[in-house]
Parts: sequence; structure tokens; C-alpha cells
Amino acid sequence: MFCYTNYPSAELFVNGKSQGRLTKSPAATAATPQARYRLEWNDVKYAPGTIKVVAYDAQGKPAGTEEIHTAGAPDHIRLVADRTKLSADGEDLAYVTARVEDAQGNLCPDATNQLHFVVSGAGRFRAVGNGDATCLEPFQEPQMHAFGGQLVAIVQASEKAGAVQLQATAAGLKNGVIQLTTSK
Repeated sequence: MFCYTNYPSAELFVNGKSQGRLTKSPAATAATPQARYRLEWNDVKYAPGTIKVVAYDAQGKPAGTEEIHTAGAPDHIRLVADRTKLSADGEDLAYVTARVEDAQGNLCPDATNQLHFVVSGAGRFRAVGNGDATCLEPFQEPQMHAFGGQLVAIVQASEKAGAVQLQATAAGLKNGVIQLTTSK
């Protein structure tokens, strides 16, 4: 299990049980270049449930926590925009992440469903990308397979002020819908 953090140390928990607290090596003494940036727990056994990391600052006080849960079966698409208000100038863009999630809202990292997008109102579909360097699907078409359970669709504002709706659909999943607004 790897943890990338800018804090000097962190503790890993698997289903509530500590796997130990590790401290990063200084650059001059790091065994590998990666040891300066990540912490490695090499003997962690897989178990479904919860993985939690608590990062500690230089004084040893908890400074951050991250927790992930084992995902169930894909259930729905959740759309998350980098912003919901756009300028009605015909050029402004919103980047919308489409996540394939289970019924509890956990990202399904193995999901490869083909997602289809429709934009209505004061905007238009611009492009889509999934981050897979081997993907040969055209980015200018309003559909693509998810990679790592997600992808990003780009919506472009029109020159008219008003509401924009992006809808994502996929076979066997509940649709995702997000509302954006354009204004002069």
C-alpha cells in the first residue's frame, strides 16, 4: 500500500486496525527517489472494507485524513463540475467529472461502462476524455468508456445567458444530471 503525502509521516488503518505509522526518509538518505514522496506498507493483506490514512505534521499532530471504502456493484453516474457558473461568451468551459459509483457513493475503480452525454440549454458538448493513454475513442464524440471508473466531459457556454444541463447515461446505471448557469 502506497501513500503519497507532503506530511512527514502517516499511519495506515485497514478496517480499523493499524498497520503502523511510517516516516518519510530525507532526500539525502532516501533509499529510492520515491521514498522522499511516498510511504510504503509492503505487508498489507487485502480485505474488503475501509482503508484509512492519517497524516501527521512535523510535531506529530494529526494533520489530514483520507478514507476509501471497497466499492460494490456500479449503480449510478455522479457528475461533479469544476464550477457551475460560466460566462455567456461562447468560449467559457466547465470540466465535469463523471464518476461511476455504487449505491453508497463509492467510486467503482474497475468500471468501464460506456457513458453517453447530452447537453441542452445555453451550452454545448465540447469534448470528453478518460485519461487512458491507450484509448482510441474520439474525444469529440459525446460518448466514451470510463477508465478507472471515471472520465471528464467538457461543456462550452453559448453566447446566450441561461441554464445548461448535462446528462450522462449508460446501460444498467442510473443517469447523472448536473445544472450549470451562463450569464453575461
